[in-house]
Amino acid sequence: MGSKRSAGHWALLALATASVIAIMLLGVLTTPDPAGHSTHEQLGLPPCWLMVAAGVPCPGCGVTTAVSHLARGEWRAGIVTQPFGALLAAGSVLGFGWTLLATLLGRDAWLDSRRWSRPWMYWSVGAAMLAAWAYKLAVLST
Repeated sequence: MGSKRSAGHWALLALATASVIAIMLLGVLTTPDPAGHSTHEQLGLPPCWLMVAAGVPCPGCGVTTAVSHLARGEWRAGIVTQPFGALLAAGSVLGFGWTLLATLLGRDAWLDSRRWSRPWMYWSVGAAMLAAWAYKLAVLST
């Protein structure tokens, strides 16, 4: 492939870079909440609406807390807090590395991803999110 890359490639690189910067900023700007959720409130965000209204966690409950743990190198705590958050953080770091490598090798990450992505991959991410939500529901109900 030549040195010309699609706008999609540059958008992927920007998104991947921004996600890794966001992870690092979460490590600097937040302290993981011992409850396993609500860390996002340290960023000025409102409490989880589902937790407030029904007393149960939403599907993303604990993601910020998990990422805050991971940004500090607290791998076990991050995974135990919210496995999907740990998966998102790992995916962000891997996505950044993959997109950066594609850039350095003169490849177009967007076109490459369009060639190998399959619907089952997206369904798997959704299933992982639902499984992590079930896990979070079980953990917070004990």
